[in-house]
Amino acid sequence: MALLPATSEAFWAAHEVASDGRVWWHVWRLDPTFLLPIAVLAWCYVRGLRSWPERSRAHPRWRTVSFFIGVALLVLAQESPLDRLAGQQLTFHMAQHEVVMMLAVPAMLLGAPTTPVLRGMPRWLRQGLIRRVAGSALGRGAYRTLTSPVAGATAFIATVWAWHLVPGWYDAALRTPWLHVTQHATFAFAATLFWWNVIEAPPHRPRLEAMPRVLYLMAVGALKDGAAALIVFASVPLYSEYAHIVRILPWSSLRDQQIGGLVMWVPGTVVMLAAAGATFLAWFGESSTPVEG
Repeated sequence: MALLPATSEAFWAAHEVASDGRVWWHVWRLDPTFLLPIAVLAWCYVRGLRSWPERSRAHPRWRTVSFFIGVALLVLAQESPLDRLAGQQLTFHMAQHEVVMMLAVPAMLLGAPTTPVLRGMPRWLRQGLIRRVAGSALGRGAYRTLTSPVAGATAFIATVWAWHLVPGWYDAALRTPWLHVTQHATFAFAATLFWWNVIEAPPHRPRLEAMPRVLYLMAVGALKDGAAALIVFASVPLYSEYAHIVRILPWSSLRDQQIGGLVMWVPGTVVMLAAAGATFLAWFGESSTPVEG
């Protein structure tokens, strides 16, 4: 299928879609401003593991695999033809956001990246900047504030609701390249703060105990589902930019919006329930283990 024209050049610019007649599955962005920082992060992770031969705690191989699965998902969401499809159909745009927020970010955090990345950084950066910031009262206070459960839940819910339901915000992001980048960056950042309070990734341990963490997942998941429900059951299209182009799949704007809302709703709920179930089972396993006397 050849690339379909859009009436707004800025719309296409936001998604970096070619206009030379290539089929959509040939359109890979390969943006160095995105790929280079990701490559540096992955390099630090690998370098840190290699320079950590006598480890004070276990770092099983599955954590390394999980980290790189997350990196791969993040790259695929942003650089693959999915980004091109997101420019033509809300359903694919929702899928792109869900891959980042509900799969890529938690997978990377399950990789316990803190110690490997810090050890893999150049010494001048780790000791000259990171250690100074982390050792200052301001740095410690900022860290505790940003990584609190309240901050994580607030950032996650506010980001989801604002970008999808504040009138004009979503359309503005589609029209404006820098705002589109900001949208995706805030989704990734908010997801990191949220999952930071869920996932145990040594040396980090969430401040919430297991059962409050289950309730935390359920509450945030319900509020996210509320935004998705408003999109699914809206009686009119909410995003005017998608009305200006020919969609790849033969759906009306309203039907595309309904299916996009379901993409935001159902897979996210499955991930939240899976995380809550895993947290509960881990707590149950620990609580039922007999204490040696």
